[in-house]
Amino acid sequence: MTRQQTLSLCSHIERIVVDVFALDYNEYQYHKGKRHKDFAECRYIVSMMCRKHVESATFSTIGSMLKLQHASILLGIKKAFQLAEIDASYRQKIELADAKIIASGILKVRKPAYFLGFTDSIDFSHHNISWAIETIINAEYYLTDINSIIALK
Repeated sequence: MTRQQTLSLCSHIERIVVDVFALDYNEYQYHKGKRHKDFAECRYIVSMMCRKHVESATFSTIGSMLKLQHASILLGIKKAFQLAEIDASYRQKIELADAKIIASGILKVRKPAYFLGFTDSIDFSHHNISWAIETIINAEYYLTDINSIIALK
């Protein structure tokens, strides 16, 4: 994926997250790189969602879009996880943004690596419950494929 395509996908994610925070997009653009709390917390989630949903999104790419350095992006993602642990409303915003990004249909939903035993990558939030059920059903097929491969060896 080219850098321009990556930036385009990240920009789409950015608009969705700004909408979840009920912020004016032009005002958000004006406050890029500044320390205003509402806009900074929004940027944390934008960074987190770009890393989660866009495979080719590096810290530097996200940083150039948000007018920040790559270290600030890394710190922002860590800060988002910390805020999600202690603030239920912030966690709800993250879940809502994640659900809206998936529902937008622009991005492919990454399949979890359940066939390798990484069940923690399956998201069982109430927004994604139907997807989680489908994943569990599909896991049965992967397990039978793995068992048949092992039997051949």
